[in-house]
Amino acid sequence: MTPTRLFYLAPLGASSVEVESLTSYVRRLALAHVVSSTTLIRDLLLKPQRLANARINLMFEPSRSTESLNGSSAASRLVVSGLEALTGRRDLGITTFGAVTDAIELGAAFRTFRAWCPMCLRADQPYDRLAWSLSVWRICAIHGLPLRDHCGQCGARHRPLSPRATPHVCPGCGAPFGQYTSAETSRSDDSQRIAERLLVLQSKGRHLDREASMLMFCAAAKSIGGLRPLARRSGISPSELAAVVSGHVRPNLATFTRCSIAFPQALEQLDWAAPARTTAQFVGRWRAEQGSRPIVPQIKDRLHAVLKLPDGRLPSVRSFARSCGTTPAYLRAALPTETGQLVRRRTQAVRQRRSDREARLALMVTSTLREMAVQGPFWSRRQLEARLPNAGILRAPAVRSIVRSHLLRDAPQIPSRTPSSAKSGQAGITSDSNELEAAPVRRLGPGDD
Repeated sequence: MTPTRLFYLAPLGASSVEVESLTSYVRRLALAHVVSSTTLIRDLLLKPQRLANARINLMFEPSRSTESLNGSSAASRLVVSGLEALTGRRDLGITTFGAVTDAIELGAAFRTFRAWCPMCLRADQPYDRLAWSLSVWRICAIHGLPLRDHCGQCGARHRPLSPRATPHVCPGCGAPFGQYTSAETSRSDDSQRIAERLLVLQSKGRHLDREASMLMFCAAAKSIGGLRPLARRSGISPSELAAVVSGHVRPNLATFTRCSIAFPQALEQLDWAAPARTTAQFVGRWRAEQGSRPIVPQIKDRLHAVLKLPDGRLPSVRSFARSCGTTPAYLRAALPTETGQLVRRRTQAVRQRRSDREARLALMVTSTLREMAVQGPFWSRRQLEARLPNAGILRAPAVRSIVRSHLLRDAPQIPSRTPSSAKSGQAGITSDSNELEAAPVRRLGPGDD
C-alpha cells in the first residue's frame, strides 16, 4: 500500500441509509490529525489547487460553507477528489448525493446550519448522517426523535465546517450534543420518506440521471392522460411539468415529491437505470401521441400576446416566467427568438424611461435654482433640498452635474492672501515669491540669540 499524507480513514455507514456525510467525514479526519476542519480544507486542498490554477480563487470559504457541500457542486467534487488523493481511498463519493443530483435539483434542499440526533451522537463512533443535511429530514429514522439544530446549553447554531466544529461537542460552549434530548417522538412525513427512498437507491449503487427523471414524469403523465390532469392531481404547474418532461430543467425535491406522492407506481421507474436511447424513444412516442403541436403552446401564445403590448408595459422575463409557472432558463431554451425580442424591447424601454425621468428632474432642479438666484447669489445645498419635494432627487447623475455647475458658477471669488513682511514680523519674508526665493539664508552661530 502506498503511503498517503492523511490517514486511510473509512466513511462510516457505507452501503446503507445511515451513510456518513462529507462534512462529517472532514470533521472526523481533522480530529484524527488534531487540526481544525477549516485548516485541513484550506491548507491541504485549496492552497495547492490555487497554486496550480488561479481560477480556484473563486471557490468556497470552508468556514462559511453549508450542508450543500454534500451535493454535487464544484466545491464538493474538489473536496472529494482532493481527499481521495490524500487518503488513498476511492469510495468517498458515497458521502455526497452525487448519484442523485443529476436527476433532481437539491440546491435549495440542503440546510444552512448543522442538525443532528442527540441519541445517535451518544454512540462510540458519533458521526452525522448524509440524510441529516436535507431540510426535509426532520426525524431520526432510528430513534424517532426530532433533529436539533442548536446547542441545548448555549442555544447557538454553527455551520458544518466551522473552525472549532467536532463530531459530538458544541464549538461554542463545549457541551456534548448527546446531553440534551427531547422526550417527544414524531413520525416522518412524505418528503422524508421520498428522500429515504432516494438514499436506498443510492446505497444500492444506482445512478439516477436526467433521463430517468424524465421517464418517471412521462410515465406518470401517460398513466393519467396528459400533463394537465397530472398537474391538477399533483399540484404542479403544467409549465413546470412540461419543462421537466422536455429535459430543459431538473425537478427540485418538492416537485419530485409531489409527483411521487400522487403516483407511487411512477417511483418504481427509478428502480432500474433506463438507457438514454430507451428513454428518448419513450419520450418521443409519448410526444407523438400528444400531437404535433408543442407541449407548451399556452406559454407561446401568451408571450406573443405580451409582445403586442407597448414597450412601456412589457414585463421582465423573470416576472413573465413566474406568472406562467416556469423559469427564465426554460423560456430562453424553448422560445429563444421571442424571449430575446422581449429582453431587447424591455431594456430599451427601461433606458428611455430612465432618461425621461432624469430630464424631468433636471428641469425641476434648474427652475428651482433660477428662483433661488433671483433672491440672492448665495445659496446652500440644504436650502435647495428644502425646496425640492424629495431630497433623493439630487442623487441622479444628471441632477448632480447641474448642481455642481451652478455651484462653481455662483461661488464667490475670494482673493488669495500672501503674507507680508510687515505683518509676519520676520526678516526676509516678502509678498513677492521671487524675492522670497532670492532672500539669503544665514545660519545662526553659537553666540547668536
